[in-house]
Order: sequence, then C-alpha cells, then structure tokens
Amino acid sequence: MSLVYLTTTQVYVLINYTAFIESLSVTFSVAALLWLRIKQPNLKRPIKVNLILPIVFFVTCAFLVLLPFYVSPFETGIGAAITLSGIPVYMVTIYWKSKPTLYKRSISNIFLPKILIKSQLIYLSKNYL
Repeated sequence: MSLVYLTTTQVYVLINYTAFIESLSVTFSVAALLWLRIKQPNLKRPIKVNLILPIVFFVTCAFLVLLPFYVSPFETGIGAAITLSGIPVYMVTIYWKSKPTLYKRSISNIFLPKILIKSQLIYLSKNYL
C-alpha cells in the first residue's frame, strides 16, 4: 500500500487518501462501542462516560467519512480501493491456512526480499530526485 502512496508528490492528495480511511476506522470503532452499550449495558467497563459523548463523536466521525465523498470523490475512491486491495493479500497470506510448501518457500525466499529491496529503491529515488 505504501508503494501506491509514492506515486504522487501532492501532499493534499495523500492526506485525502489516508484521512478518509482513518475516519472510517474510527467511525466503525465508535459504532461498535455504541452497539455494545445498547446491546450489553451491564458489561463491565473500565471507563463509563455519558452516552451523549460517544453519540456526538460518532456523528462527527460520520460527517468526516461522508463529506469527502461529496468534496473529492475520486481521491476518496482511490483511498478506499487502496485499502480494499489489502483483502486479497490477507486472504492469500493469513486466512489461507493450508498453503503448499512451494508457495511458502517462494514467498519467504524470493518474493518478500525482492519487494523490500524494490520499495527501498523507490523510496530512495523519490527522495533524491
């Protein structure tokens, strides 16, 4: 994912890519907190705040998620696509438990070192241009 971020030099575009995804993850976290507060109100919590505070925070986060779709839909779509591109990588590398031995050896001995070296070269070339 970091390699895709190196394709642009405009800082504001990078901020749009990442701010949407960050706000989306915070929104989901706060929504889960609210869901637990409603579905399991007697659950032991280390900190218990008034329910108004998480609701206001959720509305604010939802605004930060929805506004970029209106203001800059292309950058928001690219940020979402970059994030969603991690799903196949997760499925192949983590979720798939019975990987063939040849696959495991090729990933650890060939693929990962080449990716690391190429990403370092791209990073260094961007800094020295």
